[in-house]
This record gives sequence, structure tokens and C-alpha cells, in this order.
Amino acid sequence: MSFPRSPSLVLPFVAITYSNFPLDLIAKFGEVLVQSKSFVLSKHTDYYKKEMGDSLEKTIYILKQPIAPDAIIKFKLLSFEEENRYSTNNKRTINIDPGYIDLPKVVLTSFKNFSHRIYLADGVYAEVTLIYNKEKNTYTELPWTYPDYKSNETLDPILEGRSYLHRILSKR
Repeated sequence: MSFPRSPSLVLPFVAITYSNFPLDLIAKFGEVLVQSKSFVLSKHTDYYKKEMGDSLEKTIYILKQPIAPDAIIKFKLLSFEEENRYSTNNKRTINIDPGYIDLPKVVLTSFKNFSHRIYLADGVYAEVTLIYNKEKNTYTELPWTYPDYKSNETLDPILEGRSYLHRILSKR
């Protein structure tokens, strides 16, 4: 028989797609633990091209302060506000995808419902996008995992964040 208990803390991150990066943006989400190298998003997808144009880059920011999993909702709502703040002519100039690293998985948030997404609250859905494989010491993809989340450009900083989270949780 199982009993209700509090979930383990998770490590939030924001993945930001942009052509011109607003320098003050990341501070609104918290202190950065790991920042990936910026990479050209078109190597993986052209999903944002119509709305945001060519020459898009993406950077992953793993944040330092662990949170309760349900706190990711406020990150998604803040990302929506910031995307709107930097929009021009009803088109985004930045895309902010918040998620979190949990030891066994990586979770992304969305405002869009789909078969593999679960509703959280306040219009926010969540999906498991990567699952940790202990034998390979890496995350493995799922059928709906976005192409850039399968790349080392994304996996390397996420794994670094996972190591940090593991050290924190081991001390508790």
C-alpha cells in the first residue's frame, strides 16, 4: 500500500529561442547554475521560422534553486508574460520553454493539450520528454521528444543539472 507524501525537489530550467536576446530576461527566472552554449536551432527544427524568422538560436539555462514540481506552473506563466512583452506585431521575438529536471525524467510545460500531456493548473500542461537511463548514464527520448532535446547541445547541460540535483538530494 502506498501513502501520500511530498514529491522530491526538482531543478527548473528555461530553454530560450531567440534572434536577439534581451539581456535582462534570465534574471527574472532565478540564478543560473549552468548555461549551455548557444546553438543554431534550424539544425534541429524550423518550427519557429514562420513566426520568428531565420537565424534562430537556442540556449538552455539550468537554474540553481530547486523547486517543488508544481512550482513550474509559475515559470510557465512568467514565460508567457515575457514572450508577450517582447512581441512585435503579435509575433514573438523570443520563445521561452520552462521545464524541470527530476532524477528519473525531464519534464516540459505547454499551454497546448495533447495525448501525452497532463493538465496541471492555470492552463498549463506537462509532458515527460526524456527518461533517465542508469545503465547509459544519460536520458533517452520518447516518441514525442523534440529533436533538439535529443542532441548533446541540450542533453549535456541537463545532465550537469541532474548531477547537481543528485548531490543536493543525497545530502537530505
